[in-house]
Amino acid sequence: MTKRTLAGLVGCSEQSISNYERNVSKPTDSVVGKLGEILHVPNEFLLKPVWPEPVEHIFWRAMRSD
Repeated sequence: MTKRTLAGLVGCSEQSISNYERNVSKPTDSVVGKLGEILHVPNEFLLKPVWPEPVEHIFWRAMRSD
């Protein structure tokens, strides 16, 4: 689902959805409720803190071989 579609279903802007994803702003209780209904997840799932994943090594690989 795109941000545009989700924002339209929730009744907010794409920028708001982006801000929620990046933890720049927090959604209101009513928005959390709508997101839970639309995404078919409990509200508690949306309110859990994100578990930080440590980045130890990044391996870059060419997309094509010569």
